[in-house]
Amino acid sequence: MTRNPFLAASTVIVVAVLASSGCSLFDPAELGEHDDYHAEFELLWGAFDLGYAGFGFTDADWDLLYETYSARIDTVASQEGFILLMHEMLSPLQDPDVLIYSPYGEVDSTFSPGILQNCDSTVLMSYLEPAGIEWFIPGVWGYSIFQDSIPYVFILNWTSGMYAQDITDMMELYPDAPALIIDQRLARGGSQTQLRQVGMRFNDQLRVGFYTVGRDGPEHDDFCEPRAYIVHSLPSSFEGPVAILIGEANSGAAQRFAAMADEIPSVTLMGDTTLTWADFHSGITSLPGNWSYTVPDSTVLLADSTTWLSGAGVSPDIYVEADEDDFSQGIDPVLEFAVNWAASRGR
Repeated sequence: MTRNPFLAASTVIVVAVLASSGCSLFDPAELGEHDDYHAEFELLWGAFDLGYAGFGFTDADWDLLYETYSARIDTVASQEGFILLMHEMLSPLQDPDVLIYSPYGEVDSTFSPGILQNCDSTVLMSYLEPAGIEWFIPGVWGYSIFQDSIPYVFILNWTSGMYAQDITDMMELYPDAPALIIDQRLARGGSQTQLRQVGMRFNDQLRVGFYTVGRDGPEHDDFCEPRAYIVHSLPSSFEGPVAILIGEANSGAAQRFAAMADEIPSVTLMGDTTLTWADFHSGITSLPGNWSYTVPDSTVLLADSTTWLSGAGVSPDIYVEADEDDFSQGIDPVLEFAVNWAASRGR
């Protein structure tokens, strides 16, 4: 029977804290052979039943889905038909990180949440180009300088290739900067590798940014001990105020960066609440015909060790409304607010 992980959270947290996880995650290869559609179905359903970390954040009845879709397997006549049926079965989980990879290089999420984007890329560039754009990695991240003294770093995608020292080198060119702005509103996720490296540039002491928690047992609320994501500090870290711009498009690594940054006293989050769905996967499981899928096997606890990131998201310290009406007029209210806020820090 499915049980809500919220009910087990206090037990998990007591044993938590900085211990590393001895998680023994489910190996779907143990479930059987890929010799027919019934076997494939049992493989996939079992992989989620024993490995999926998001059951506590969905209203879907997983056992009922088994009964419903196992009865329809005999209607499947091709691998493509099987994939379509599994897509239909997984959609009620409403998890954007449940992905299906086709043999043609396409990636399809089984759920696409409606997002009210609080940043328009065309409008944003109309602000950045007059201020000058310097790319750290073209198309990935870079910076502009507003009012000749306010460094503004924009992150379009979190990648493992980001070199965070670029921020430090850039800040050395503006020793009198009243504040630093980091804008990740357009970042929908990416690699977690560089989150702490960026955070170190404005973190003053060792901190827990958040906890990751994975499945470790047959029950839906059987979790490993939470694993702390630690953020270190640097002697050369920026000591002034930092504005980080966030929004509903921030999922995955971008959302975890917001959660981590929220623990740093010098940071003020601005914009809108992040996506609110925080599961993520550690691998990809193969199916016949070069199809594959993901099982989100980990989720996130905030640094308070009691609040699940899924269902809550990361809320801004200062909410700034921005919508299509603003963008149609060429206005970015969040950016304008952040620049004015940064300028006032120097007074």
